[in-house]
Amino acid sequence: MVTNFSEEHIEIDGKDYTLFLNRKGIVSWENITKFSNKAKEMEKKYKDVDLEILKGDEPIEVEDNANPFDYSISEELDNLEKDEAILREIYIKFYWIALYTNHQLSVSQVTELFEQAEKEYGIEQLIELANKMIENANKNKYGNTELKKLEALNQTK
Repeated sequence: MVTNFSEEHIEIDGKDYTLFLNRKGIVSWENITKFSNKAKEMEKKYKDVDLEILKGDEPIEVEDNANPFDYSISEELDNLEKDEAILREIYIKFYWIALYTNHQLSVSQVTELFEQAEKEYGIEQLIELANKMIENANKNKYGNTELKKLEALNQTK
């Protein structure tokens, strides 16, 4: 039986934590966060983003009494900030699941740890580690890329 899992160690605020992820954890994370749906939704949303203000090479004419923040495309920025917060919550849930096996921490405790880890490592590295763990847990550890059919499963008559 192939047992697929991934285990990593991370030091946060001077303390070592063991992250553990197996297929059951991946399924729980997907069920809790609906990650696949959110990823597809955001990919579609940002695939063809058309920022009118950034088009063209000519500088924008500014009137004397203009508000500089009228040129900030604030609605798009607000949407981006909301989506970043959603992704952040998704990865907090990932770390909650990955830390639970060895540390049994609550979501609020993991949120605090995640914020500290974010200060120490940056969000990009935390997401990379999570994606690496998911990839490792989904790998066939024996390296078989093309599995053979068992003779015992073939019907003889």
